[in-house]
Amino acid sequence: AKTSSLMRMIEESALLMTTVGLLKIWVMAILPCHFSACLWYYIGFIGFDKAAGPDSVESWLKQLPEDVQAMVPDPDGTPHGWDAVNLYQVAAYFVLVTMTTVGY
Repeated sequence: AKTSSLMRMIEESALLMTTVGLLKIWVMAILPCHFSACLWYYIGFIGFDKAAGPDSVESWLKQLPEDVQAMVPDPDGTPHGWDAVNLYQVAAYFVLVTMTTVGY
């Protein structure tokens, strides 16, 4: 009886340790991805100005197809179809693919 309760306690401890370890790995992968995506999103808006001509500073938003660019909100927040969540998803996708692949 003592042996079985000891074994059960060890197994539960191992399961807990495995869960905590997986949670740590997940946090260590997701947080850098999130912060990098936020930075990439911000970088996109620094150089994006719809009113500026083709000589303006380039950004990754200007590399989007023109029909998608028309949906990007103005820097003052005026929406045109895409909101911050959609652009964050594009930025997060880019960051995740960049972080998890060998190269382009």
